[in-house]
Parts: sequence; C-alpha cells; structure tokens
Amino acid sequence: MHTADLIALNRVSAMPEEIQPFVQFKAELKKRELRKDLIVALLLVQSTSCYIPVFLDDYDDIGEIKRELGEQDAELSPSAERAIWEYLERRSTVKNK
Repeated sequence: MHTADLIALNRVSAMPEEIQPFVQFKAELKKRELRKDLIVALLLVQSTSCYIPVFLDDYDDIGEIKRELGEQDAELSPSAERAIWEYLERRSTVKNK
C-alpha cells in the first residue's frame, strides 16, 4: 500500500497550472463537468510523481475516500486524513445549518 500526502486543498481555479492536466484527466474519468469552484484535495503518492485529485463534493465521509484510494493501492497519510476529515466535517456543519 502506498501512502498519499495532501499537498493542496483548494478550488480547481486555484490549482497550479502544471497540476491542471491531472485534475482534467480525473474529471474526464469520472465523466463530470469541471467547474472552477469545485474543491479538490490534491494527493501526491510518496516517492512518486503520481498525483491523485479527489473532488470532495463527491464524498460525504472520509471512509468513501479511503475505500476508493484502497482500490488504487493507496492510503491517506495521517495528516492528509485529518485535514480532509476536518474539511468534510466543516462542510457538513454548514450544510446542516
């Protein structure tokens, strides 16, 4: 199992230009419209140059993300898991108000 670190948690429009092809590719794979306001967690698999964009509006809890990464033989680093979990919790709190 490979460990993935969180290197960015931002809107698509704020992702660096050199990362945009990874984000666009993932959007095409998921057959989704790539809106500039979507929030993306950008993961980098340790010891590689493999980026994994995760469109956070597709998920309600961290378990779903962990399962999908497991299918790719990857797992979140503890700090990445904590940061993404906190984002999902904040988003859930705002939605429920």
